[in-house]
Amino acid sequence: MGPVAKIRSGVRRTLEQLSLRHLQPILLKAARNRPASPAVPVSVHMLVSSQTWRMGIMAAYAFEFFTGKRWEFVIHEDGSIDAATQQAIREAFPGCRVVSRAEADQVVTARLKAHPACLRSRSQHNLFLKFFDSPAFAPHPRFVILDSDLLFYRHSPEIVRWLESGANECWFNQDLKEGYSSPGTGIEAVMGFKLWDRVNSGLCLLTQDALSLDLSETFLEKCAPMAIKPNLLEQTLFAVNASKFNRGGMLSPQYEISERQFRRPDSICRHYLSTNKWTMLYLEGPPSLVWLTLVKPRFS
Repeated sequence: MGPVAKIRSGVRRTLEQLSLRHLQPILLKAARNRPASPAVPVSVHMLVSSQTWRMGIMAAYAFEFFTGKRWEFVIHEDGSIDAATQQAIREAFPGCRVVSRAEADQVVTARLKAHPACLRSRSQHNLFLKFFDSPAFAPHPRFVILDSDLLFYRHSPEIVRWLESGANECWFNQDLKEGYSSPGTGIEAVMGFKLWDRVNSGLCLLTQDALSLDLSETFLEKCAPMAIKPNLLEQTLFAVNASKFNRGGMLSPQYEISERQFRRPDSICRHYLSTNKWTMLYLEGPPSLVWLTLVKPRFS
């Protein structure tokens, strides 16, 4: 690394630490002041760990602020968060429900009793908690799944339209490229129907009617053994179920997924990718959200 690159890297690290230490706490405090209006009849589910729960609260805060609604948040912890931290999450985001891994294991194990491939997959990788646990704890027919590394920066008319219309549809942000466990054409040949193009599970607008344990069992029995990228089985499972249901589709490119240094100017939200995504997120996220949600409204 040359001297200029070293300087740039040092500046990025310094800015990241300033954002993490000084701006993120401001947003966590702001998140306690949730909208006073009654919660909408759609829950929002987020999987967090001991490393990502603070980021998750920030993502939840931005989601509520830019949709202008109060949602029923269900925070699923992956087994790495102790009881004291679970209480800290409740205090940081009042009104949310925190589902412990122990509680989820008991409920979902019983739910998957007749689907051994589903149960086995859930025990093998925490990402499957998004697919199997969210509908198990969703109190309404429709629900949202939101990743902790996805931040909203503008109002989301599509999400509000889906919410208020009562549409029995599924919508996803679209990946940069196909991100399935095996090539989509091979999965289509086995399953017998066409997959939606580039489904990404970082942001999912879902209906219970679209998620079939029987279909999921078939997919995991037939396609999991041939997976080239097993870490993408969970995302592929969403794609398989939504494609079979075939109501809804992909959100616009304004629901950005990218490896860029900074988001596009017209982005409604951004799902951060790449090996240094947390650096990019902390460089851009807290400063932007402090300005957009706390400072700018005072002058508008």
